[in-house]
Amino acid sequence: MDIDLKEYINIFIEESAEHIQELDVLLVDLEKNPKDKKILKKVYRIMHTLKGISGIVGFNDLSSMLHSAETCMDMLMNAEITFNTEITEALFEISDVLKNTIETLRGGGKPDQDFGALSDRFAGFVKKRPADRSRKKAAVPQHFNLQAYDEKIREAQALGLKPYILSFVIDKKEEVKDSRRRILFRRISRHGEILDYLPRRTDDYYTKEELHIKALFLGAVGDELLADVQRVDRITDFAYEEAAVKRAAPAPKPHALDKEIKSFADKDTIKVKVEKLDNLLNFAQELTILTLSFQNMFDRIYDFSSIEDLAAEMNSPIDSLSKTTQNIHQEIMRIRMIPIANLFQRFHRPVRDIAAGFGKKVTLRIKGEDEEIDKNAIELLFEPLLHLVRNAIDHGIETPAERLRAGKHEEATLELRSYSRQNRLYIEVRDDGRGIDAERIREKAIRLGIIDPAMDISRDKLIELIYLSSFSTKEQANELAGRGMGMNIVAEAVKKLGGEITTHTEKDRGTTFLISLPSTMEIISVLIIKAGGGIYALPLGPISEILDIANDEIKTVKNNEVFRLRESVLPLVKFEKHFETDYIPPVNGSTTVIVLESENRCFGLTVDEILRKQEVVAKPLPEPFGTSNGINGVTVLGDGSVALIIDVNTLVKQL
Repeated sequence: MDIDLKEYINIFIEESAEHIQELDVLLVDLEKNPKDKKILKKVYRIMHTLKGISGIVGFNDLSSMLHSAETCMDMLMNAEITFNTEITEALFEISDVLKNTIETLRGGGKPDQDFGALSDRFAGFVKKRPADRSRKKAAVPQHFNLQAYDEKIREAQALGLKPYILSFVIDKKEEVKDSRRRILFRRISRHGEILDYLPRRTDDYYTKEELHIKALFLGAVGDELLADVQRVDRITDFAYEEAAVKRAAPAPKPHALDKEIKSFADKDTIKVKVEKLDNLLNFAQELTILTLSFQNMFDRIYDFSSIEDLAAEMNSPIDSLSKTTQNIHQEIMRIRMIPIANLFQRFHRPVRDIAAGFGKKVTLRIKGEDEEIDKNAIELLFEPLLHLVRNAIDHGIETPAERLRAGKHEEATLELRSYSRQNRLYIEVRDDGRGIDAERIREKAIRLGIIDPAMDISRDKLIELIYLSSFSTKEQANELAGRGMGMNIVAEAVKKLGGEITTHTEKDRGTTFLISLPSTMEIISVLIIKAGGGIYALPLGPISEILDIANDEIKTVKNNEVFRLRESVLPLVKFEKHFETDYIPPVNGSTTVIVLESENRCFGLTVDEILRKQEVVAKPLPEPFGTSNGINGVTVLGDGSVALIIDVNTLVKQL
């Protein structure tokens, strides 16, 4: 593959990622408003655009699939075919296939998705005739909402039982058909549980014709059950088949949502307003002028009568240099700030899928999407916000039936909102569900031994227990939630960003999770190390390599310790000596050394242990410390502890 094609593929990745995010939002809206021509047109436009850029980079099978989808959308817009669930699922599958394709390309691989099968499905939609569809509509059988019994079915399956659809006919000679149904159901219930039946007791039960009934049965079907059925008179045509349980339809399994966590927006690119680039260009021009000013002073250095005169003339350009450098830093930070809409808009599809998985109806509302946040913070916030969304839908929001009984609308509202106050950015995740039951938390905490029954704990303190690791009020975990890890992940992630999370809840009114973050954050990638008896953060940029060297390979030259790295002899900085700690490192046969490079110089830094790599929020040292002896910042780790950030540039200057 030549360089030009690689460049086109990078463009394909960037453009596709943006269109797919928009596509997910549109498909969720289209599912609720299938006749909205504006939405249909936008989906059509995306299919057309993706088809074109796929063809440019030579992904012909993908382009062909998108062409089939584009044709389908064209016929939907012209009312030649009718939007249905099958088309909805196929469109969502296109989104998933494209996401997988982009992940494969980012990893350096080639697309290996089965584009042909999906292309054939869209071709099938196009070939259907309206007359065919009208006959099918008339013949749609009555069906059960299996998702409403999902948890009960799972529990039964764990015991070796299965869900069945039973069907039978009550003879037309039976005058009191409902009594006959009850007699049969009592006998069947000896072998399991009848969860539901159709039709419900209506005027149909008084018909003089035969009555066809279906029942959703959870248990075991065998000779004993069949014998009991045969003992009931005026029941004919008894049959059974195992129910096809489509779990979380159309929700993806956990790994699909995890993939959403790991990818999806491109971390390597960012869109920048021309105004911000113009500002940077102006500052660069100022630097050029300052450079000429310093060059002029250098040329006239022998014209100054004293060092004091030189210093006096340098004051003004040095002051200007400091201000310009600060302006450049601030402008770069502004460039990194992007609308939080880039984060919020990614939740339309997960909310739709998770709600479907729990058999609930949820509408997502977004407010304050123009607030700006650091690009890297968006990536770090997606996972904790996804856990909050899962928690709200699973624990907080009721089923449609429960909401109707409580006098609420059957469709719940989940709101993502952001706003700024006093140099802080606030993010709310709010639902209108049942609220958090503090007493239920208390009972579970007592059972787990977290609190003593005699302890007098306030309601707010009880609610904070949900952030403990492995704490969950859900009795049984499922594919989407219930293991008690999500809320702990949320709390740790928010701490890493230098923020905090609070919970406000009211019974039967809902719950609000409020995240508070610094409005300006500098997020850097660091290596967390243990050295000098403490935990420190070392920026990844200057790290060249990490190695273990034998202690006898460390030599002393002119009172300075050095070591050999291939053909070079490098200075060695002993951490505990440089930072003047009282810590005495353990004695063994080798020493862990991190090779650092700064200002075209290499040196080694000894450490006790390499812990992990992570992204942290870098904060300046508080006054009056400033930059101190190789330390230029501080960060709060996920466990709440503080780590000092090592300034490699200062270290190299002190060699």
